[in-house]
Amino acid sequence: MPKILKIEPHLSSEEIREKLSIIEKPWLHKRWMIIYTALLEPRSCTVIAREFGISAKTARQTINNYNKQGVAGVETEGRGGRRNSHLSLEEEKEFVDSFRKKAAKGCFATVREINKAFEKKVGHSIGKKTIYPLLHRHGWRKLMPRPYHPKSDSKSKDAFKKNSYRPLKQSQKKKIMKTSQYL
Repeated sequence: MPKILKIEPHLSSEEIREKLSIIEKPWLHKRWMIIYTALLEPRSCTVIAREFGISAKTARQTINNYNKQGVAGVETEGRGGRRNSHLSLEEEKEFVDSFRKKAAKGCFATVREINKAFEKKVGHSIGKKTIYPLLHRHGWRKLMPRPYHPKSDSKSKDAFKKNSYRPLKQSQKKKIMKTSQYL
């Protein structure tokens, strides 16, 4: 026979009913409904889960969180967020702004340089795949000066541009095709 989970009396059934009337977020409403149902009619998690269309694990976890932590255990946001971040967003912004100041003076900031400074700040090695999203989060783009050959000649480049073959645009090809039909 499945185990019936009991609810700790952190809140009375009337207080939970009041919370249910106030709550606007559907995921939070469902959690409180699970607690309310388990408080009024103690049953196994599988039966409660079937009633709400969730897994038994989710029902059991919701009830256990309420029993251990009370209201705070139910009203926590779900998964997601920045749980595995090395620095907070403010610290990241401060870190990236130090390179922005250098870039404003005309210095180049390479990913290798930023990566080394970040590793120094965090205290352990970090891959480049961590740095690129960090820069993207704070509005940085990968910009490089256009490459050029040191022995290039601007006059010969211009002459080549003037005399080189240019392919026809699609609209020009259509005009030629229409006129060639009548020949």
